[in-house]
Amino acid sequence: FFDMLDRVDNTWPGVRQTEKVKPVPIELINKILPDVPKTVAALIKLQLRSACRPSEALMLRLCDIEMSGDVWFYCPPKHKTSHQGKQRRIPLGPIAQHVIESQPIVDPTSYLFHSGDPSRPYKKDSYSRAIRRACERAGIAPHWTPNQIRHTAATSIRAEYGIEVAQVVLGHSHVRTTEIYAEKNLALASKAVLQMG
Repeated sequence: FFDMLDRVDNTWPGVRQTEKVKPVPIELINKILPDVPKTVAALIKLQLRSACRPSEALMLRLCDIEMSGDVWFYCPPKHKTSHQGKQRRIPLGPIAQHVIESQPIVDPTSYLFHSGDPSRPYKKDSYSRAIRRACERAGIAPHWTPNQIRHTAATSIRAEYGIEVAQVVLGHSHVRTTEIYAEKNLALASKAVLQMG
């Protein structure tokens, strides 16, 4: 029986197996920052300081940010688990706030990160392509992706503040754990982003 288990194929028919996304070393991020467009540099910095998904960063608008305290909260109207009725609150500390404030803002309902038309967000493919090209120019192979920035931030948060804080900042929804700790950890997550800058 146990010999049979060793031979079981753990893949699902028709489902492509992907490699685990790994964090990108901060040195490689810093190496390309001066060589990417300003919008891309701002997106990278925002992701590093908020651990948000690339899609969440691209869709950021001022009208979706609660700015009443030292820590702001970005509440994207659409996100990975919004179809399940879950709300996402991304804490933003001082450096993330500075990145946001440094963007030219037309009106609160326009996208902060765009390619010239504030009514249309910067494209995910353009974001990835800008990073890939900068990596190629810098001799970084293989190139890294915007999603790896989130993993870099997550790794840093987990190492510094623990798994529970990382779970809340990242918006992961292991329901039992999140429901038990979410309120307590939102305060810890706020403290973490203030200290991170």
